[in-house]
Amino acid sequence: MLTNITPEEAQLIQRLRKAKSEAEASKIIETTFNEIAHQANQEEYLNSFATKMNQQLGSINPLYIEDADEWNMIQASKVLFYRIGCKYSAVVH
Repeated sequence: MLTNITPEEAQLIQRLRKAKSEAEASKIIETTFNEIAHQANQEEYLNSFATKMNQQLGSINPLYIEDADEWNMIQASKVLFYRIGCKYSAVVH
């Protein structure tokens, strides 16, 4: 079941969908995780944030995406969220 997302999370998804490369998407995700990690008591939130964003990206229907590059970026972003989420999860544990 998908949860409601904040306006900031919706904006993040839009930025990822419009990223021109995996490197750009990776930088966007890395920056977001870094900002969250520097806030106090965010260990639990980091894990739930990565899961939530993967669910949201996974819920995007490919039939509504006309641009193949945008769809590829959505798929790449799911992988990047997992990888970067694992990296930050290892750091906070």
